[in-house]
This record gives sequence, structure tokens and C-alpha cells, in this order.
Amino acid sequence: MHPQIALNDKNINYEADLVYENDKIYISLEINYSDYKSLSKKNFSYVCCLYLRDLVSNSDYKDLKEVYSINIDGFDYFGKNKFIYESEMIEKDLFISRNLGVHYIDINLKYLKKLGYNNITDELEKSLYIFVCNNKNILYKLYEEGSFMREFLKEAEKLSSDLDELLYYDKKKLDQEMVYNNGKDDGIEQGIEQGKKVIA
Repeated sequence: MHPQIALNDKNINYEADLVYENDKIYISLEINYSDYKSLSKKNFSYVCCLYLRDLVSNSDYKDLKEVYSINIDGFDYFGKNKFIYESEMIEKDLFISRNLGVHYIDINLKYLKKLGYNNITDELEKSLYIFVCNNKNILYKLYEEGSFMREFLKEAEKLSSDLDELLYYDKKKLDQEMVYNNGKDDGIEQGIEQGKKVIA
């Protein structure tokens, strides 16, 4: 789905990196290069927007889709040297889930970097190694058995040549149009105001 996931006009800059939807789930995918103070709250707000998206009346509560927030992090979110952290809302002492249907998955790319190319055995580790390695020879060697990842690597190389032209939408053009339209609207409003003053 379109990455703009705001629920209303008050939500400004609610644009996720990638959002997927089917009849049972929403997935918000975020790539976080570095940790900062409000990152968790930002990602949580995206989850809330998706969670409430189908809610119209209280009878809809039973049919809410599950929401997965997948964060590909360039840092170790919990600092425990794990590759994947899975979180959900639980009771603090008893560790009992509230079963709200909200799931967080943090993928620690720092772990992959430390692991190194020779120690990778897992398919997911192999697939995500593209985020931490910029040596094409190593990547092609790593993906020699996996035709999908080899094709993905070729596509990624094409994308990196001119990303903006291949985007789902032309962000630069949209931004320019928005500035132009806002300026035009302001000009029209100023003209109307000026006309009123002249008539008065």
C-alpha cells in the first residue's frame, strides 16, 4: 500500500519506508540507520495508525488485522548481541502476552557485520547481508546458489544508478507541485483580500 499512513490531517509526515497489507495483516517496514531519542515513539505511532485503520465502530474490534513492525536496524536495539529481537505487549512480571495482535521485530545489522561473511549459514542472514556489505564479489559469491538473491542484487545495482526515476512516485516532482500549489493558493487569497480592500 502507499507508505503515507496518516489517519487524519493532523498527522504530518506519517510516511513509512514500506507498508504491506493483505486480508489478515499489516506490515510496516522501517530501515533505521541510527538510534535516536524519538525513534521508538515514531515507529509506535506508525503501528497505531495501521492498527486503527480499519476501526469504524466498536463492533470492528474483533476483526482488527494483526500489525507487524519490522525494523531493520543499523544498531543493536537492546544491546544483547542477538540477530533478531521479537517483542509484544506483555505483563511485566508474569511475562503474559496481552494478545493485542501487535508484533515488533528488530533485525540487528550490527550483529551481521560482526558475524562476517564466512560465518553466515542462515538464509535470512544471507539475504540481509546485502545491507552491511558493499563488496559485489563477496555478495555474488554468497548468492551463487540462490538465484533470487542474485537477481535482487542485479536489480539493486540498477536502482542505485538513479533511484528517484524508479520510485513508486516522483517525490521531488510532488514536492515542487505542492510548493507551487500552496504558493498559487496564497497568491489567490492575497488577491481576493486586496480586491476586498479596494472595494471597501
